[in-house]
Amino acid sequence: MPNKIIPQLLRLEVPVYLNEISSELRRCQEIIINEGQADPKFAESCSYPDFGGGEEITKDGDETSTIFWKTRGNTLELFEYSLNADLLHNHFSIVFQNSKVLPGVVVSCTNNHLFILFATIHGAHRIVLSGGQNRNKGLSVLSGLTESTFSASSNNFYFTQLEQVTCFTAGILKCARQSGGAVFIFGQNSASIAVVKMPLKGQSSLVKLNQSSRISRIWSGINPWASSGADETPFGLAMVNSKNPSAIVACNDCKLRVMSCQTQEYVAQFNLAEYFQDDFQEKEQAQNHKIRSVKNADNDNLLISIYLSIGEDSVFLNFDFNSENNSLHHISTIYCCSETELALRLIDYQVSPSGKLWALWTDTADETSLAVCDINKMIWHDVALSQAPPQEVIVPEEQSVQEYFVKQLFVSGNFSHISIAKALSIQQRSVVSHRNTTWKLLRDNTIKAINNEVEALLPEDESASETQRAEVELGAWQSFYQSCVQYQQHVCKPLGLTTSSSGNICVVKKEHISYLVPVSSLEAVCRGANPTVCSSSLPEDENLEDLGKLVNCLSLLANILGQEFIDYLLQTLAYHKSPVNAVKESLDSIKEALSERSDHFALEENLANIGDMMSSVRMLLACLEPGVINNEIVGEESADINGDCGIEILCRVIQRYVNDRLQLSMLLLVTSILFDELQDTVPTRVAIYVQAYRAIKWIITTEPETISQNSLESTLHMLSMHDEPTTDVLPSLLIDYYLRNKGGKLMMELLNKPGALNIEMMPTAAATIVQLLWPLGPTMSLLEFLLSKVQFSRLKHYIEQELNTWCDYCPAYTSYLLAHCHLHNGNFDQAVKTFLHGGGKINSEEVHLSRLLQTDEDHDTDLIEIQYYIKILQIFEGLDMHEQVITVATHAISKVNQDDSRLAIFASSVFRHSLALHRHVDAYKAILWNPDPELRKDCLRALVVTLCERKEYKTLVEYPYDDLHEDLVNILEHRARCSDLFNTTHKYYDLLYAFHVYRRNYRRAASTMYEQAWRIGTEQGRYNALNRKHVCLISAVTCLHLVDSDNRWIVHPAITQEPAPMRGSESPKRNHDGTGVELSSGKRKLVVCEIADIQKEILLVEARLKISAETKDEAASGASMSASETITWLTHAGLYEDAFTIGTEFNISLTSIFQSLATRCVRSSYCANDSQVSSWLSKQDRTTLDDGHSSESDVAWRYLKEFLGKYGKSSGCYRTVLTTLLSYSCTLPAWFVNDYKRLNCPELIRQLICYDYLEKATSLCLEYVDAVMGIGSEYLNITSTLLTTGKQVWLPYNEIEQLLYVLNGMRSQEKYNQLHQLVSAKMEDYFEVAERATTAMVQTYVY
Repeated sequence: MPNKIIPQLLRLEVPVYLNEISSELRRCQEIIINEGQADPKFAESCSYPDFGGGEEITKDGDETSTIFWKTRGNTLELFEYSLNADLLHNHFSIVFQNSKVLPGVVVSCTNNHLFILFATIHGAHRIVLSGGQNRNKGLSVLSGLTESTFSASSNNFYFTQLEQVTCFTAGILKCARQSGGAVFIFGQNSASIAVVKMPLKGQSSLVKLNQSSRISRIWSGINPWASSGADETPFGLAMVNSKNPSAIVACNDCKLRVMSCQTQEYVAQFNLAEYFQDDFQEKEQAQNHKIRSVKNADNDNLLISIYLSIGEDSVFLNFDFNSENNSLHHISTIYCCSETELALRLIDYQVSPSGKLWALWTDTADETSLAVCDINKMIWHDVALSQAPPQEVIVPEEQSVQEYFVKQLFVSGNFSHISIAKALSIQQRSVVSHRNTTWKLLRDNTIKAINNEVEALLPEDESASETQRAEVELGAWQSFYQSCVQYQQHVCKPLGLTTSSSGNICVVKKEHISYLVPVSSLEAVCRGANPTVCSSSLPEDENLEDLGKLVNCLSLLANILGQEFIDYLLQTLAYHKSPVNAVKESLDSIKEALSERSDHFALEENLANIGDMMSSVRMLLACLEPGVINNEIVGEESADINGDCGIEILCRVIQRYVNDRLQLSMLLLVTSILFDELQDTVPTRVAIYVQAYRAIKWIITTEPETISQNSLESTLHMLSMHDEPTTDVLPSLLIDYYLRNKGGKLMMELLNKPGALNIEMMPTAAATIVQLLWPLGPTMSLLEFLLSKVQFSRLKHYIEQELNTWCDYCPAYTSYLLAHCHLHNGNFDQAVKTFLHGGGKINSEEVHLSRLLQTDEDHDTDLIEIQYYIKILQIFEGLDMHEQVITVATHAISKVNQDDSRLAIFASSVFRHSLALHRHVDAYKAILWNPDPELRKDCLRALVVTLCERKEYKTLVEYPYDDLHEDLVNILEHRARCSDLFNTTHKYYDLLYAFHVYRRNYRRAASTMYEQAWRIGTEQGRYNALNRKHVCLISAVTCLHLVDSDNRWIVHPAITQEPAPMRGSESPKRNHDGTGVELSSGKRKLVVCEIADIQKEILLVEARLKISAETKDEAASGASMSASETITWLTHAGLYEDAFTIGTEFNISLTSIFQSLATRCVRSSYCANDSQVSSWLSKQDRTTLDDGHSSESDVAWRYLKEFLGKYGKSSGCYRTVLTTLLSYSCTLPAWFVNDYKRLNCPELIRQLICYDYLEKATSLCLEYVDAVMGIGSEYLNITSTLLTTGKQVWLPYNEIEQLLYVLNGMRSQEKYNQLHQLVSAKMEDYFEVAERATTAMVQTYVY
């Protein structure tokens, strides 16, 4: 027998509660309309059932949405839903005071306008709104609806006299002449038809057609309701919108009549009794007839379906109506029979343009059923309706009562916010508005209310035990849960159906909407469809009949075991690492359940009828496989899916998709274990699918983790994944969160859709999401999404609990993600272990890790592993986790080849973080490991700086350094030369000196200290700078003394600057326009310094120290001074002994010193008690010159005499003293004259003449001439006289002639005349004696 199931007709119901939309989107705007002289009594006498429906409209090109409507009493409720957008101002409640709204609303979109036609018992109404071509995005097409919309008289028509209406229909005229005009057709109990014509502009009119006349036109004027035969009472109306609009009237007499709306005449009549069985005609009078019409998709005719309910039987008559010739073509007669003993009542039915008949039923037990059939094939297909939540639930022992019930109410998706809000209102005995509260607030308020109730039921003295408290809490939650179940049943009451040309089928319920979604191919097979629907995913040579038999066996097994037992098996997976073990432990219970059912024989028989069991299992596993997708998808170019409605539908479809496959996998696992032939390998393969779908089920039933903002910002900063913290509002489920972000984009890219969801693509979209969620790859978008959204606890649970025991896809990348979870939780050591554990699992197929590390997929495993360790190092280094960095880097070093250049990276990391932990030895060793010379130098430099900062100088000096010796010296020298000698805490020169001394390299130590001294001398300093310079020079000399005598020298670089000539006030740094000019670098040369040179510098520094101590003048301790300058400062300070020492050592003329000393002696003679005299005398060594009785003046002259005797070896010193004394007109001391005349008497005579000391000059001249003649020559140190025979003598004729010349000029004065005569006479005597001596000498030589 051929399979008659049509897979395209198999649907499942998906309720849309929109629990999590914002209160702004949920708000319903109420509009109150007063219809004038409405009769309240007549309104009370009219009763119509609540009804609902909708119409799909297209706006903004290809964007579609659905306008839904509900009528209940005096209220018309309008709301718009879109699968791809959240619309603002989309919900309106229109209340007609003292009236009733007739069931049935017509929605039409024509000429960029939306028309809504409806009627009350008092009149007909038309709403005209902009169709939305230029409407703002995000606003509903209904947003323009206000109270003023109903004020235009052209859109409203009111009856003057009222009569009950049995049926109503309306339509918008689409012909060019009457475009936008409306026609309202009313049927009433008196078998009359009233037509209201409402042009777009102008006055509305009403006419009445009396069916008894058939042809005549009856105008009723004010009151259209006239009595007629009850058997002709219309029970249904249909509008034919053609060039000649007409109405199709279905009457209780089983006649179908056609009425022209233009001529108000009946133009055709058909007998419906001809199209159903004879025994059906004999039934009692019709009770619940209905008529539906839609434009046929195959032609331009009207597809009419008439429902006749006679007694307990019902039938659908389907016709094709041609409006051009008013002909009626019978298509099919479909009988309806209930599979139960309960009588069915049709709530609503609709016919789609493609000829699909959808019927919504309810039975006497108030159970709803929905079925569909093709009007041509006449086979009913049941729609899988959403299951009502169970009345009672059992709380698992391992879960808290509150957590379990909160999950059942707010996470499971079984309850709408309306039912919970109503139950909470009863709980709190106050009104809780479901429109003004958010889902999270409703959840918090519910928990708070139940907790308050529990506290109220417990004793006030807190004497209740934990058991009592648990019982009270369980009772409170169970009571509230049952209340929610009751209200959920109420809000799920169906009101009507909607169909559309695009295939969207919706069930309008009391408080929400349900969509009918196509089922997947595998589910269609499970529901009896031909297995060929799965052929696209199977090889061509497979026997699909065996697949169908296997699926039937699994369905039979499910019926035998029962859903409760299957759920129990699935729950046991949480306690077993292997599904096979879980089934085997329950195997006795499974066999017992099979033995208790008689149909287990049928199961065995069906299994035996399968031709190739292994092939059928392989085919089923192929169907369970989600398929292969491109692992390089990024989803960046695809648009987000933003519609709450579409996302909720997709989430529920995914849940159904996964649950069905999980159950099917578990049943297949049970069958494979029971079937001996399959126990070798099949159970293990099937178990993978069970675990995979169980892992996905955990994802789609788990809430996202709530993250505090502080934790969010710190973690994102840690991971460096976002510029700004995310501000997402968390939905109730992870899958919802995933779809609104990365998952939705990836799905749209895989589906190659422009970003718009529709109902027909939901199974494919669900399969695509399962492909993305599939734990065995090829994508890991979910795990990456959880990481990016800081869902660390969820990511950790998913990897450790759901994947860890069986999933081996990309283990390294999975370990990488898991390590991030440990890192976020503060378990840093575990994070390191997990990171390293992942590194050991790297293989060439780690495509995700390669993409993370930005390496090519064809790189070898070693390269990926090293890059992986580098990535980990970057993470821990960014967090300043030193221990972890050292552990990772050390592990990486053990994996890297010694010739690998990246070894330097890990060695540098070990160095840096060992140094940060004060592990100086480890840091030093890490430097030695580093193969990169430049990095070694950098690390060595960092080691030097850090040890200096920590004042670990001894440690720094004592390391051996080996081949790093010169590098360290260069670093220390560089830092020493770049450092400020006076404003730094680190004395690098001293450190370098200690380094060289520790290694007995005394010459380099001396050179270091000398360089420091030289720098101190070239920089602006203070008194302590001179001390430091003195110490440096002493240290340099000391070190040189430790060197062999031949090597006691150092080489010192020096720079001599040759300044450029400048004109006037020209700046040496800038030119005339202020621009800086480059300074010449000078000539670099080397200076060889011996130990004697350094000792001389020490003398200068010591002298400057004394000067600074004495004068307190900063200029004395400033820049380096020459020896001459130092002597000047010493003489100024009165430190003559030091001045004479420096002058002698540096071979500098001492005249300036004697001049200063002579000056001070002169001052002491004139100022006996002067403090200055006492001051400079106190600085001298007076032990030998001061006898204790002499005056300060005498002591001063004694110092002059001693210094002249000690240092005045030349006449220049005496001349300086003489000129100084003579300039001050000071009496020359006798000792000075005696010493001077012995040293250079002619010079003394000459100086005396110059300063007009003529008497003294005359006396010395006479004495000198006598000495030459041999009288007193020993006093003038003359060894050759005229008395000495044979020797020449010398006489200062120039001085004598000068003296005579001066005296001769002054002979007018007697005193000078006498002096002139004395000199002249003495010279005459000299010449006589000289002549005799000459004669005697000549005679001596002659003879």
